Amino acid sequence: MSKLKRNAIHMCGSQLLVALFQGIQFILIARALGAYDFGRMAGMLAMTAVLLPFSGLGAENVIVIRLARGTGNVQVYFGNALLLAIVSGLLLVLLATFWGLTFLSSVTTLSLLLVFGISEIIVTKFIDIAAHVFFGFDRHVYSGLFYSLHGFFRMLFASVFFALLYHNADLLHKLQLSNSFVNFPADHLELWAWFHLAAGLTTLAFVLFITIRQIGWPTFDLMLALRELKIGVFYSIGLSSKSVYINIDKTILARYVSPEVNGAYTAAFRLIYMAYTPIQAVLSAASARFFRDGANGVGPTFQMATRIVIYGSVYCLVFAMLVFIGAPLIPYILGDGYALSIDILRWLALLPLILMLQDTYSDALTGADRQMVRSFFQVIVALMCFLVNMVLVPKFSWMGAVAATYLSQIVLAVLVIGLIVLLLRRERANERLKTIAAAK
Repeated sequence: MSKLKRNAIHMCGSQLLVALFQGIQFILIARALGAYDFGRMAGMLAMTAVLLPFSGLGAENVIVIRLARGTGNVQVYFGNALLLAIVSGLLLVLLATFWGLTFLSSVTTLSLLLVFGISEIIVTKFIDIAAHVFFGFDRHVYSGLFYSLHGFFRMLFASVFFALLYHNADLLHKLQLSNSFVNFPADHLELWAWFHLAAGLTTLAFVLFITIRQIGWPTFDLMLALRELKIGVFYSIGLSSKSVYINIDKTILARYVSPEVNGAYTAAFRLIYMAYTPIQAVLSAASARFFRDGANGVGPTFQMATRIVIYGSVYCLVFAMLVFIGAPLIPYILGDGYALSIDILRWLALLPLILMLQDTYSDALTGADRQMVRSFFQVIVALMCFLVNMVLVPKFSWMGAVAATYLSQIVLAVLVIGLIVLLLRRERANERLKTIAAAK
C-alpha cells in the first residue's frame, strides 16, 4: 500500500471519528441552547475563525514544508511555532474581543468573547501545530489522533453540559445555589463557553505530552522564526481569507437579521461541512505529497489533484441527493426551532462539490510554491464575499448568505483553475524549447 493511501486511510478514519464526535456535540449543543443562543454562539465563533489563521502566522505550514523536504530541525520549528502562536494569539484574542463588542454588542458579552477567543485562537492553534509536525513526517496516525481527541473531549464535555442544562436543569440550579467555590454563569451560553475551553485544555495536555515524547522538548531560534515569517504569513492570509468566505455570513446574519435565523442557517451549514470531512481528510493526507511533487512544477500536482477531484465529485453528487431526501428530518433531530434549516440545507446541497474543486486545485498551486498568488486570489474573493453578504443579507436574509457563499466559491475555483491552465501551458512550452535545444 502506498504511503499516500495509508495516510489517507488514517486521516479518513480519524476525520470520520471527528465528524461523528462533532455531529453528536452539535446535536447536543443545538438542542440544549436552542436556535437563539446557538445563533449567538455561531456569530462569535465565526469571528474567531476569521482570526484563527493569523495565530502563529502560518508557522505550522512552514513546519510541513521543511520537514517534508528534509530541511528543518523539528524541535526548533515546533518551538518557534508555539512561541509565535502565544504572542500573536494573545493579540488576536484582544482584537476579537474588541470586534465582538463593537459589531455584536447586542448579543455578546466581554467574558463570552474572551473565553471563546482563548479556546479557539490559542488552544486550538496549539493542537493544530502539533498535528502539523506529524503531517511533515508523513506520520498521519498521530495527527489524526490529535484531532480525534479534540473532537472526543468536546463531545464528552458537551454531553455533561447537555445533561446539566437540558436533561436535568434542577441539578444545575442546585449546584448553583449550593456551591460556594464555583460561580456558575447565569447565561447558559457562557456556561458552555467554559465547558468548551475545558475540553480544549484537556486535549492540549494529552497532545503536548505525546508530541514531546516523540520529538523531544521544543527549542527556539528567534532569528530563524523571523526569517520564515515571509513564507508563513502568506499561508495565514490565505487561510484567514478562506475563513472569511466560509464564516463571515454567520456574523452578518447575527447582526442584521436575528440570532434565531443565524442558528438555523449555521445548523444547516455545519451539517453540510461535516459531510465534506472525507474530502478534507484526503487533502490533509496529500499535503506532504503535494509539496514533494511540487518541486518539479505544477504539472505533477495538477495530475494528483485531478485524481482526487474525479473520486470526490462522485461522493459530492451522491451526498447532494441524500440531502434532498433527508432534509425534513432536521427538526426531529435538533428541535422545532430549526425547521427553517430544511430549506437552507437543500439550497446548500451542492456546496461540497464547489468546495472540493477549489480546495483541491488550490492545494495543487500551494504544493508548486504558488501560495502567494493563491493567497492573493483568496483575499480578493474574501473581500468580494464580505461586500456581497453586506448587500444581500440585510435584504434577503439567509438566501443572500447562500448566494454569496456559492458566488465566492465559484469565482475562486475559476481563478485557481485558470491560473493552473496558464502555468501548465508555460511549463509545456519550456519543455519543448529544452527538447529543441537538446536536439541541436
